[in-house]
Amino acid sequence: MKKINLAVYDFDGTLVPFETQSKILSFAIKKNPSKILFLPYVLICFVLYLLKIVNETYMKSLVLKFLNKKLIKEFWQTHEKYLFNWVKTKFAQDKKDGKEVFVISASPENVLKDFVMRIGADYFIGTPVSKDGKRIIGKNCKGVQKIVYLNKWAEENHLDTVIESMYSDSKNDLPLMRLAKISFWVDTSGNLKKFNK
Repeated sequence: MKKINLAVYDFDGTLVPFETQSKILSFAIKKNPSKILFLPYVLICFVLYLLKIVNETYMKSLVLKFLNKKLIKEFWQTHEKYLFNWVKTKFAQDKKDGKEVFVISASPENVLKDFVMRIGADYFIGTPVSKDGKRIIGKNCKGVQKIVYLNKWAEENHLDTVIESMYSDSKNDLPLMRLAKISFWVDTSGNLKKFNK
């Protein structure tokens, strides 16, 4: 079993100052104004989500129906500039220090994977989607579930992983942050602050 050292990063709010789901939905509607006809339905579903009548997985599948590969690619071509200015430098430094960069996110995998790999990540896990990219097919990659997915990935690839560092903006990532040797909070401006366990 190969041992690897990981530098683990959340994505939304950690590497960029926004939540990808809402941003890309807005982008999709602007690119295809006819989709605005579905907006009242989306808003009703969002209210139902706030009332806990529908779950987060349902909402994510709803957003996926507005997307396709071409639109996702265009979105990141116009939104890469919003990456916090330390991201690519930090990825490069992690690799120089013998770590492999692992981004793990609750966003659907088809929305982030190509972009995340292009900016320098070695590995990526997101919330699983169907082959056509139109619906969520697994548990939301959030909180403790991130550890479940990470462990499953390591087992499938016969890897013994050591989480050297972890970066996040969200308390949902506390379980993963506590596994890391050192962790950092990322604020809305992209500033880093050491997390005290």
